[in-house]
Amino acid sequence: MKLGLFYLVSLMLIHNQLTCYGCLENERIGLLDIKYFILSTGGEHFLSQRGDPSDLIFSWVDNKSSNCCYWERVKCSNISSGHITELNLGELEIPYFSHLTGMGSMLNVSVFRPFEELRLLNLSSNSLVGFNESRGFSSLKKLEVLDFSSNMLNCSILTSLYGLTSLKSLMLSDNNFNCSLSAIDLTKFSRLELLDLGGNHFTGSIEVVQNLRNLKFLSLRDNYINGLVEGIILTSTK
Repeated sequence: MKLGLFYLVSLMLIHNQLTCYGCLENERIGLLDIKYFILSTGGEHFLSQRGDPSDLIFSWVDNKSSNCCYWERVKCSNISSGHITELNLGELEIPYFSHLTGMGSMLNVSVFRPFEELRLLNLSSNSLVGFNESRGFSSLKKLEVLDFSSNMLNCSILTSLYGLTSLKSLMLSDNNFNCSLSAIDLTKFSRLELLDLGGNHFTGSIEVVQNLRNLKFLSLRDNYINGLVEGIILTSTK
């Protein structure tokens, strides 16, 4: 009886160490790391001038009694105690001055390492020009949807995405990609159902995507691509 009680108490202590209200403790800390990264890119000055339109910074507080599954732009697998499965961090407008100066922000990918159960990551419209610590993507083995549209990314970041083998939707439209489609090793994305590369400067032949057997939608609008793949919905190209 005493042994059983000891075992129960031990489990409770371990649970309290690993979790907070809502998401797991290591993921809560991960969210705060993302917040501090945003502030380090100049977001603090921006917010002081224009406010935080999404309440991202002010709802993400370093307080264990705050349920991080209720924080803005966060979704958990279980609202009471579960992994974070979705992060919608698009259109934060925090790198506002980057648009004015023509400079962009480098994304520190290591901040996403704690989110091993993440299924959706939206980082669109944030003036991103590249990645630091790109190995952080290697922990996102279950990521299915990745949105980097409307940034300032180029072909140098493509190899950083190859570890995301569970991707079903990849949005890279309206960036600065200016290489051949053949530069993308599409064998790394065999599960893709949606691929949006529109609004870039990709060149080459569309035939390189023919081995993506699960692909249902492909956008190559406003690129310099030749060819047609039968059975795939394709938006217009240049």
